[in-house]
Amino acid sequence: MKKERMYEVDGKRVRTWNPFVGCSHKCSYCYSPSIYKRFSKCEKCLTFEPHFHPERLAQKFRQNETVFVCSMGDIAFASQEELYAIFTYIKRFPETTFMIQSKNPDFLHHFELKLFDMPGSLYTLPMNFIFGTTIETNRSTKEYSNAPLPYQRFSAMQCRQCIQRSQYVTIEPIMEFDMKVMVQWIKNISPEFVYIGYNSRDSKNKHLPEPSREKTEQLIKALNTFTEVRTKIIRKAWWETI
Repeated sequence: MKKERMYEVDGKRVRTWNPFVGCSHKCSYCYSPSIYKRFSKCEKCLTFEPHFHPERLAQKFRQNETVFVCSMGDIAFASQEELYAIFTYIKRFPETTFMIQSKNPDFLHHFELKLFDMPGSLYTLPMNFIFGTTIETNRSTKEYSNAPLPYQRFSAMQCRQCIQRSQYVTIEPIMEFDMKVMVQWIKNISPEFVYIGYNSRDSKNKHLPEPSREKTEQLIKALNTFTEVRTKIIRKAWWETI
């Protein structure tokens, strides 16, 4: 099966932009903190403490380019003022497509409500971004992450359909799941596309409850009947190779 990087569009690597860095979900499989410990000179980046980098609002983007926003953190931890600054900057590039992903997708709903509550506010979110979340499984992830439970993420994404915004889902790192429930969740969210893949650091994360490769391929087949599936690493579960 084809192996793609997680963020590719039409076979091309998606550009990343990190005006906000850091996360407090503490997912046991996250690789981002280790990357910043090796390359960053920012003290808060080194500790992965959620923080804003306003100097990165000077970045320029090309037309028809796809940009993944905050690949090294979760934008849900940004303040209202920081979110406003980021979304306002995105508006300056209407011909660029931005991908925004969070394990707390309900943050966007709350941000919009506060915008609407502002007296005389005519501010609206830009339309040139695709909104996504990670749903590794339909089961509890408390043992592996402090992020909102998968069901809470699903509910938030399902409710967002009324706003008619383009959405996507990332099923990575995939964990053991219930087929009928998982397929129905994704169908209800109605994403434009779904990324799916196993943990890329399986040698260091053999504690994750991975499904068999056969079951994962059955899920891919089921999802392909109603949405585009973009695969990342598809392999045997770590326990299948013992």
